[in-house]
This record gives sequence, structure tokens and C-alpha cells, in this order.
Amino acid sequence: MSPNGGIESHSHSAIALPQLGLLTDLTTLPLTTPPTQISWLPKSQQDEEKQDFCTPSSPSQKDSQPPGEISTAAFSQTANRNVSKGNLPQQILRVVQNLFSWRNRVEPEAKAAKIEKESVVVVSTHPDEKTSDRNNSKERQVKQGLWRYSQMLKTAIETAPSPGKKEQFQVLVKGHLIAKLPTRQEAEEIAQNIKKLLCNPNLKSLSIETKLVDGVPIVKAGDRVLFTIDKNRAKNFNHQPELLAIEWMNNLRISLGQSPLQLADAQQRMYNLVETSNKIEGRASWYGPYFHGRLTATGEIYNQNDLTAAHPSLPFDTYLKVKNLNNGNIIIVRINDRGPYIPGRNLDLSRQAARSINSEDAGVVPFEATIMKKKSSSSTQPQTKK
Repeated sequence: MSPNGGIESHSHSAIALPQLGLLTDLTTLPLTTPPTQISWLPKSQQDEEKQDFCTPSSPSQKDSQPPGEISTAAFSQTANRNVSKGNLPQQILRVVQNLFSWRNRVEPEAKAAKIEKESVVVVSTHPDEKTSDRNNSKERQVKQGLWRYSQMLKTAIETAPSPGKKEQFQVLVKGHLIAKLPTRQEAEEIAQNIKKLLCNPNLKSLSIETKLVDGVPIVKAGDRVLFTIDKNRAKNFNHQPELLAIEWMNNLRISLGQSPLQLADAQQRMYNLVETSNKIEGRASWYGPYFHGRLTATGEIYNQNDLTAAHPSLPFDTYLKVKNLNNGNIIIVRINDRGPYIPGRNLDLSRQAARSINSEDAGVVPFEATIMKKKSSSSTQPQTKK
């Protein structure tokens, strides 16, 4: 190097810029860090370089020397250390990542892991941000960068519940959805009952089943009643109470490692029924909206959402296990009406019963049915009402 500060030889692998005359005035500028340091290396040496891109220097290194006392050797060494081994597109990508502070999107996974860790939790379908978290979120939003903040706003808008959608409270057991309730109090009651069940040392030997108590379906484990499904609760979800009880029961069985029950098997346990040797067969149709709300032959109000059926001669309150021969689906129905009155048809199912065996669209399907009876009753069937 010449005394005037010029470059004397080009044979060196790295060209370091010395302290020029302008550098002597750096102490008068409002700078807290050294100016950007640039060096050029041949490609062969760039490939051998093992240092990371944009490696931050420690505060002790920044404060150990004033800007005006940086030596030429230290200047060159620092410049060489900050050169990336990657190509230009990779360097640009890393710079952009540093600027916008992208982070791994682990929030959903972390939330799921937390729910999985906790045995029983109640979660709202309209989760609101807590007031205590809002002040801290403002600081986090600034640190997260413009791009990520905009994505957060977009996600919040897309996932915001519609004004007309009612809030529900989900009961989760080991991350599995068990039930949805319209109020937090109802959800917490069910959650507490399940927590007590999980503390039972004989849990593995207990069978989760549905039963009818005074016509109301319940879900129980052994002698412990976990929850009931009355008509008002089922109405909130536009669901038939007995089917809703079976659905929630199977959800709980799955979460506890038990196999779910088939619909007809769950009904058979619920109604306390056993099969007889008496069978009937023929073609089954269904009836619905036009008769909904009208009187049946028993004097009951017909409800197309109940699991009932009409038969020309079977005693009222007879239970039939009906099998759709087209697909093998099975449902248990109770006879509470007379019909059908169209030749070639032998059974008229309610609309919900037809849906349960996937015969609603077909309209008329071949069937085979087994007459059921109560376990505690004799094999004699009740007499037909006149």
C-alpha cells in the first residue's frame, strides 16, 4: 500500500479498505456501530467460508473499540467473517427473513399439544382474546414484522364468527371432541363428571353405554351417570335425543380407547332388548313432512324425527330391528302407527329411521326385520290395540 493510502498490489485474495481521511471524523457522527464493511473474495474462497450469514457481533465487541480506533487488520478480518457461503439468492432470502422476523408457525400445534396434555377441557367456539393479553399483543405485533402482522389480521377476519352464529362450548377429552353444549355451565358439569370418571381405578373395566330413564336417554359408565340428553338439549342441535346420546357415548368410548358401538347395538342396550326368533320381511317405505305433527293410531303426535314406524298388524310398542337389504344398515324402531296402505309395501318408517339406514333417497327398499322383546318381560308380545 502506498503512503497516500492507495492500493499498491492486486495479488492479495482480499482487498481491505483502509481507514481513509473521512474515517477520522466518525467520532463526530451520531453512529453507534461501525460503518458497513465490504470485501470481495474469489469464489473458491467463498465456498470454503464456513461462517453464517448476518452473524451478529456481541455487544462487548461493539463497545470495546471506538469507531475511530478500528485497525485495518481488524476491519479486514471482520469483513471476511461476515461473508456468506451461499449464493446471491440465498443471501437475499436470509436478509428478508431477518427483516420481517418470520417465525415457525407452531401456535396451532402448541395449542393442540396443550389440549392433549390436559385430560378434560371446555373450549368455546368463539374464543375471545383476554383483556390482559391485548396490551402485550401490541408489543408482540411490532416485533413480528409487517408481513406476519398482516397475516394475523387476515386470519382473524377469516375465522371471526358470523354475527348470527351462536356460541357453543365443546367438551374435549384427551383432544377428542365429546359433546357440544349451548352454555358453559352445562359443559363444565359434563366435564366434571368425566374427570371423576377418569379418577376411577377400575376405569378400564367399565363399559360406556346409553340407557333410557323415564324415557330420557342417558350416558353412563357402570352406575355413574355422566350426562343426559333431554329433548330441549337435543333441540339445540336439531338432533334426535337417542341418536345424539349414542353419538356422544361413542365419542367418549373412542377417547378412552374403547371401540364404538354400532347404532343398532347401542339401541339394543339402551332399550334393554333381546332378539326373538320371529322375523318379517318385505318392502319398506317412509313418511314424513305431510304427517308431521298429526295424530298416529296410538294417539301420539307423529314426529318424523323419532325412530318409529307404522305396520299393518304388529302390536303397538313392538320393537323391530330393521335391516336394509340393499346396504346392510340396521336400525331399531318402535311401532306406533298403522300403515302403509299402498299395495306391495309392508312397513312405513319415519323419515329419521329411513335416514339412519340410508333409504330416504331410494324411497322404497327391501328389508328384513327381527322382532325384539324386553329382557325383563316374557316372550309373549303385548296385545294389539283396537
